[in-house]
Amino acid sequence: SLLLLFSFLSIAVLIYTAVRSAIISIGRNPLAAKAIRRGLYQVTLVALVILSAALLASYLILTL
Repeated sequence: SLLLLFSFLSIAVLIYTAVRSAIISIGRNPLAAKAIRRGLYQVTLVALVILSAALLASYLILTL
């Protein structure tokens, strides 16, 4: 459905920009790698929440 396509697209953009930004940040300041890694974990958690919400919403739309 369109909802899943939109959510997958937004998750892909979110993860791509987070990883790109993290790589650039580590390149500029290698001592901040721990904080940058923690930020990546948070972005991953947000992406999983978005994915689960989209899957649940799609399931509810298709079954009701």
